[in-house]
Amino acid sequence: MSLQIPGKLKSVFLCLIIALALGTVWGLPPSFAQAAKGELPSIAVIIDGEEIEFDVSPQLIEGRTMVPLRGVFEYLGAVVSWEQETLTVKAFREEDGRTVTLTINSCLASIDGKEVTLDVPAMLYQNRTLIPLRFVTEAFGATVLWDGGARQVIVKTQPPAGEEKLTASEIFQRNKDAVVQIFTFDARGKELSSGTGFNISPRGTIVTSYHVLEKAAAVQVFFDDKNYPVKGYFALDKELDLVVLDIDGEVLPFVQLEDSTKIAGGEDAVVIGYPLRQKISFSEGRAVRLQLEGVNYIVTTAPVAPGSSGSPLFNAFGRVEGIIVASFTDGQNYNLAVPIDYLKQLNITGEPLPLEQLLEVLPLPEEGKEEEVTFTLPFYVFSDYLQKYHSQIMLDSRNQIQFFHVYAEEGKDTGNVLVIFLLDKDNYKKWLTALNGGQKKKIEQWALGVFQATEVIYPDRELTAGIMLQDCFVSYPHQFPASSIEIRDDCYYVKHYVGYFYHLEGQRHYRW
Repeated sequence: MSLQIPGKLKSVFLCLIIALALGTVWGLPPSFAQAAKGELPSIAVIIDGEEIEFDVSPQLIEGRTMVPLRGVFEYLGAVVSWEQETLTVKAFREEDGRTVTLTINSCLASIDGKEVTLDVPAMLYQNRTLIPLRFVTEAFGATVLWDGGARQVIVKTQPPAGEEKLTASEIFQRNKDAVVQIFTFDARGKELSSGTGFNISPRGTIVTSYHVLEKAAAVQVFFDDKNYPVKGYFALDKELDLVVLDIDGEVLPFVQLEDSTKIAGGEDAVVIGYPLRQKISFSEGRAVRLQLEGVNYIVTTAPVAPGSSGSPLFNAFGRVEGIIVASFTDGQNYNLAVPIDYLKQLNITGEPLPLEQLLEVLPLPEEGKEEEVTFTLPFYVFSDYLQKYHSQIMLDSRNQIQFFHVYAEEGKDTGNVLVIFLLDKDNYKKWLTALNGGQKKKIEQWALGVFQATEVIYPDRELTAGIMLQDCFVSYPHQFPASSIEIRDDCYYVKHYVGYFYHLEGQRHYRW
C-alpha cells in the first residue's frame, strides 16, 4: 500500500526525513565532521563581488549548501535576534520592512507572516545558525548561485522596490569591466573572428553566442587587457545560440543577472560590446518581447554591429536581461536577444567539459594551398555601422551635430572607401558655428573615429570622406555656387560639400 501525501505536507515530510538523516543539534552529520578535520576545501561566500569572511564557514551537507544566517543576513542589511528558549531566529530589514522568522530543526519558516517550507531545516553548528542557501533567495530577494568547481556561494543582491533607473553611461561604467572580447583561431593560429561575452562569476564563467565559436580550433578571452585561453565549457544550447565557457580566473568582476526577464514592451535597454573589433562601447535603445518559433525573444533598437554577438543586454537598472545573438537583415536597428531565463535553465554547475567537445574545427587547407583568413565587411553593413556609431558630433552636453544619413561605397576611380555624411540646413549652421567658434578639435576627434574604424575594417584601403549639405531652401540661397543648386517645384534644393577628410599616402588629412 502506498502513502499519498498532499502538496505542502509532502514538503514538510521530506524536510523531516532529511533532518533525521542529517542528525540534530546533538549530533553532527559526516560532512560537518569532515569539514572540521579539514578534509574538504572551505566554501567561500561572495556577495556582490566581495568575498565575505565569517567566523563559521558555510558547509556542504548531503548535497545541500548551508550558509551562516547571521553573517549573510546582516550583510544584506537585516538586524538579527535570537530567542534561546524557543531556539528561534528573527531578522528584520528596515529599508523594505521585511521580517523573517525560523526555528532550529523546524522545516517551517515565515517571511512577512507568510509561512514557507524549507527543504532542509535550520541547524546549529558551533553556536551558529546555518540555513539552506535557497532560503536566502526567498528571504531577501537575492540571486544566489553555487559554483561547485570553485566551491563558492555567489550572492547578488536585489535593490528594494522603488529603485532609481540608471543612465546608459552609469550602466556602462558599472559593467564594462565584466564584458569581454572573444577571438577565435584556426588550427594554425590564424584569427577567424571576434565577438563579445560577459562574465557571471568571480572565477571566470563567460556567456556568449555559440556562433562566435563556430569553425574555431582555439578560443581566447581578453578580460581587462589580460588574455585568458578558454579551457572548457559548462553548457551549450545550439538552438538558442548560447554557450557558457570556463577561463579559470581568480576574483574577476562579473555582471548582475536579472531574476527573470521582465521586459514586456518599450523599456529602456543598453548593449555593451566590442563592435567591429574596436574598443568597448555601449549603445542604447528600447526593447520589446517577440515570439519566434516558440522562443520568447527580446527585440531591441539598441544598435549593434559585427563583433557584438554575445553582448549583454542590460535593463535600466543595470542588470542583464538578454544576450545579443542576431540582427534582422531587413530591419532598421532591430536586433535579437535571448532572454536571461533561457540562460538560467542551463546547467552550469560542476566541472567544465573539454573544449574539444564543443568546437567544430575548421579543416586546414592542403599543403601549398593555404588560404588567408581575412575579415571583410560589405559596404552596406559598414554604412549601417557608421550611421549607428558615427552620425553625431558631440559639441557639448546640450549641443550636437547630427548627420541625417551616412553611406559608404567603393571609390569608383581608386577602389578605396568613399563615405558621405549628409547634413540638413539646421545642422549645417551648427557645423559652421562649431568651426568658427573654436570647436574644430571636436570635429577632428569625430573624424579620427571614422578613420580608425575604416583602418580596422579595410586595412588595405584608403578613406575619402565628404560632409555634404543636402536640403531645401524656400528662397534662393546665394551663398552657394549655382552648380550646387537644383530648382524644384517647391524649393531650391542644395547639394554642396562643406568639408573633407581623407588618406593620402597613408597620412590623415582634414579640409574644413
